[in-house]
Amino acid sequence: MDRQVPFIALATVALSITLLTVGIVLDDESYIKIRPTIGSVAFATIVAIGFAFRPSILERSLGYKLTMTPTGWTLLHLGWIGLALSLAMLNELVRRNTSTDLWATYHAASGPVSFGLYWLVTWCVAWNYWIEDDQHRPPPLHPAPRCATGGPPRTNRGHRP
Repeated sequence: MDRQVPFIALATVALSITLLTVGIVLDDESYIKIRPTIGSVAFATIVAIGFAFRPSILERSLGYKLTMTPTGWTLLHLGWIGLALSLAMLNELVRRNTSTDLWATYHAASGPVSFGLYWLVTWCVAWNYWIEDDQHRPPPLHPAPRCATGGPPRTNRGHRP
């Protein structure tokens, strides 16, 4: 690792500060409710533009921890872009069809849920497109089965070594 702050982290912070500043200046309820949509679309745009560079924006930001094939990086970009656009559409549905109180509850819950969804997309792609180096492979969701004694299951049933 070269001790630099990843570009995607800087872009996310800059986007957040910009959207919050506009929200404070406008002091408008409708902007506050549409801000997550604007943020998600802008984030999807940043990831899409970053995909054009080599190494890509996610590979630069996450490549020190994730060792994946080029197909894996492509799918990770597409997954993050799709998830960001899906979250934008969901915010719009909730914003347009519910009360402000219900939207506020949705918005409070959507942060941790969206973080979990990004983690899940990343984990699924990494698991399937990891470059086979067992020491760097992510752990399975479920540990290997164990027998009643706590050790791994025996393969030589009935025969003692």
